[in-house]
Amino acid sequence: MSSALDQVGRALLPLLDILVSDLMSDGNDELLEFFGRIQQSLQRAQTDADLADPFLALITTCEVLAAKDVSPANAVIIDQLLAQAIAISRRLQGPAA
Repeated sequence: MSSALDQVGRALLPLLDILVSDLMSDGNDELLEFFGRIQQSLQRAQTDADLADPFLALITTCEVLAAKDVSPANAVIIDQLLAQAIAISRRLQGPAA
Protein backbone atom coordinates (compact mmCIF):
# COMPACT_ATOMS: atom_id res chain seq x y z
CA MET A 1 0.00 0.00 0.00
CA SER A 2 1.36 3.43 -0.88
CA SER A 3 1.89 6.06 1.76
CA ALA A 4 -0.60 8.83 2.37
CA LEU A 5 1.97 11.31 1.08
CA ASP A 6 2.18 9.39 -2.20
CA GLN A 7 -1.61 9.36 -2.44
CA VAL A 8 -1.72 13.11 -1.83
CA GLY A 9 0.84 13.62 -4.57
CA ARG A 10 -1.10 11.49 -7.02
CA ALA A 11 -4.69 12.39 -6.13
CA LEU A 12 -4.90 15.80 -4.45
CA LEU A 13 -2.05 17.93 -5.73
CA PRO A 14 -2.97 17.58 -9.44
CA LEU A 15 -6.55 18.62 -8.64
CA LEU A 16 -5.29 21.55 -6.57
CA ASP A 17 -2.99 22.62 -9.42
CA ILE A 18 -5.96 22.78 -11.79
CA LEU A 19 -8.21 24.50 -9.27
CA VAL A 20 -5.67 27.12 -8.21
CA SER A 21 -4.89 27.91 -11.84
CA ASP A 22 -8.59 28.30 -12.65
CA LEU A 23 -9.22 30.45 -9.57
CA MET A 24 -6.33 32.72 -10.58
CA SER A 25 -7.91 33.14 -14.01
CA ASP A 26 -11.34 33.76 -12.51
CA GLY A 27 -10.03 36.34 -10.03
CA ASN A 28 -11.68 34.52 -7.12
CA ASP A 29 -9.26 35.78 -4.47
CA GLU A 30 -10.99 34.31 -1.41
CA LEU A 31 -11.02 30.78 -2.75
CA LEU A 32 -7.59 31.20 -4.31
CA GLU A 33 -6.14 32.15 -0.93
CA PHE A 34 -7.79 29.19 0.83
CA PHE A 35 -6.89 26.53 -1.73
CA GLY A 36 -3.44 28.03 -2.29
CA ARG A 37 -2.74 27.63 1.44
CA ILE A 38 -3.96 24.03 1.35
CA GLN A 39 -1.81 23.33 -1.71
CA GLN A 40 1.30 24.78 -0.06
CA SER A 41 0.69 22.85 3.17
CA LEU A 42 0.31 19.58 1.30
CA GLN A 43 3.41 20.26 -0.81
CA ARG A 44 5.47 20.89 2.35
CA ALA A 45 4.16 17.80 4.18
CA GLN A 46 6.92 15.34 5.01
CA THR A 47 5.02 12.93 7.26
CA ASP A 48 1.47 11.65 7.51
CA ALA A 49 1.04 13.82 10.62
CA ASP A 50 1.75 16.91 8.50
CA LEU A 51 -1.43 16.14 6.56
CA ALA A 52 -3.74 16.59 9.55
CA ASP A 53 -4.23 20.36 9.42
CA PRO A 54 -4.73 20.72 5.65
CA PHE A 55 -7.06 17.71 5.61
CA LEU A 56 -9.09 19.11 8.48
CA ALA A 57 -9.36 22.44 6.68
CA LEU A 58 -10.42 20.73 3.45
CA ILE A 59 -12.97 18.46 5.04
CA THR A 60 -14.56 21.06 7.33
CA THR A 61 -14.47 24.07 5.00
CA CYS A 62 -14.58 22.73 1.47
CA GLU A 63 -18.34 22.34 1.20
CA VAL A 64 -19.01 25.83 2.55
CA LEU A 65 -16.53 27.36 0.13
CA ALA A 66 -17.93 25.35 -2.76
CA ALA A 67 -21.25 27.13 -2.25
CA LYS A 68 -19.55 30.45 -3.00
CA ASP A 69 -19.35 31.86 -6.49
CA VAL A 70 -17.48 29.11 -8.36
CA SER A 71 -17.83 27.79 -11.84
CA PRO A 72 -19.53 24.42 -12.30
CA ALA A 73 -16.19 22.92 -13.39
CA ASN A 74 -14.47 24.16 -10.23
CA ALA A 75 -17.35 22.90 -8.10
CA VAL A 76 -16.70 19.43 -9.54
CA ILE A 77 -12.97 19.72 -8.74
CA ILE A 78 -13.78 20.82 -5.18
CA ASP A 79 -16.10 17.82 -4.78
CA GLN A 80 -13.32 15.52 -6.06
CA LEU A 81 -10.82 17.09 -3.65
CA LEU A 82 -13.17 16.51 -0.74
CA ALA A 83 -13.83 12.90 -1.74
CA GLN A 84 -10.12 12.15 -2.16
CA ALA A 85 -9.21 13.82 1.16
CA ILE A 86 -11.86 11.80 2.98
CA ALA A 87 -10.71 8.55 1.35
CA ILE A 88 -7.06 9.17 2.22
CA SER A 89 -8.02 10.22 5.75
CA ARG A 90 -9.93 6.97 6.24
CA ARG A 91 -6.93 4.96 5.05
CA LEU A 92 -4.76 6.83 7.55
CA GLN A 93 -7.14 5.90 10.36
CA GLY A 94 -6.89 2.23 9.52
CA PRO A 95 -9.58 -0.40 10.01
CA ALA A 96 -12.37 0.41 12.42
CA ALA A 97 -12.12 -1.28 15.77
